[in-house]
Amino acid sequence: MSERRKRLEGYLGDATIAQLRALARKTPETDDDKLVARLEEIEGNLSEAQEKAALTKKQANCALSRYNDLKGLIADFNAKDYDSDRSYFKDDFNIAPKLSIFLQGKLPSEKLWDFIKENHHFRPRETYSSYAGSSYESHNWSQPSHSDENIFGGFGGGHTDTGGGGFGGGYTSIGGGGFGGGNVSIGKGGF
Repeated sequence: MSERRKRLEGYLGDATIAQLRALARKTPETDDDKLVARLEEIEGNLSEAQEKAALTKKQANCALSRYNDLKGLIADFNAKDYDSDRSYFKDDFNIAPKLSIFLQGKLPSEKLWDFIKENHHFRPRETYSSYAGSSYESHNWSQPSHSDENIFGGFGGGHTDTGGGGFGGGYTSIGGGGFGGGNVSIGKGGF
């Protein structure tokens, strides 16, 4: 490449479109005017593409932030046991509008979490201390009774004249006490 061409390219590379346009107008040929017009078009497209890229990057960062916030909400939801069988929300609970606003970046994750918590409830824990309506409710398994003829005592223990106590222990005169121990006069504790 000649020295003159290198200097020209250096000058043209540093020149603005306005400077190139002014130079092209000074020449009688129209080819340089067309080149400058094409350069102007390319520069406009490049500027537009850069603006779109900056906007796309901003949107991507916002979407990534929303995604991370959403992952955090899911982790909180699981950590608070909101996905358990005891967990429920009010019948009129509708998260869709709030979630849409959140995904648009117009609602902080803390506000969405507050909305979830306000509408969430737990059912009481099931207990196994009573057997309402079962045969266990009508029989006192923990008090020995010589009228019992059951040779193993039953689930809650009980009394037998021969054999072992049941799953819950109890009193026996011969045999084992059962899972829970119980009074044993002869024999070993049961299961």
